[in-house]
Amino acid sequence: MIMKMDRADRIAAMQKAANDFAKSKEYDHALYETDWNGYSVYIAALESSTSSMCGGYPQYILVSDISTTRWSTLDETSEILSSL
Repeated sequence: MIMKMDRADRIAAMQKAANDFAKSKEYDHALYETDWNGYSVYIAALESSTSSMCGGYPQYILVSDISTTRWSTLDETSEILSSL
């Protein structure tokens, strides 16, 4: 029997997927940013990051409800930034 996850469990699972993806790419963790176009959007972050640092576009991690986790494309990053 497959049980449906409640909202809190789904959010926790998506955060874990984003953190695992970030760590697999040499980042320390992922920070939730927003929901966009059917994805939860996270920013890949380093412990040494500070708000005063600027190094170009953010590295967005996109996580869908079906647990697909991937980097955003440059076009998607631009659209996400425009939507904030």
